[in-house]
Amino acid sequence: MLATVASTPPEAELAAQKLLSGIDALPNQLQAQFRKGILVEEYLSGPLVSAEIGVRDGRFYRFMMSDHTRAREDECIEIGASMHAAALAGAGPQPVRERLTLRMPP
Repeated sequence: MLATVASTPPEAELAAQKLLSGIDALPNQLQAQFRKGILVEEYLSGPLVSAEIGVRDGRFYRFMMSDHTRAREDECIEIGASMHAAALAGAGPQPVRERLTLRMPP
């Protein structure tokens, strides 16, 4: 179990404990990485998109937006990503001049 959806904080804690207690069963290449820690994120339903940004000297740079395809059986599993050509056509990273705001549907 490398990814799971938990509906409550106790379920999230149980899932984290199972993952951490199962590290020794993972391939050797993954054990060192998982011993560094795990990531717990809030679950949001709907399309999965990523904002690829960077920070240098206190300035934020927008690289691109990408969208991800998820498995039908388990939406925790990403099976592909799309980086649209229009977003890649620019001449490198551009400074972010406006505030980016994510609006969630009600």
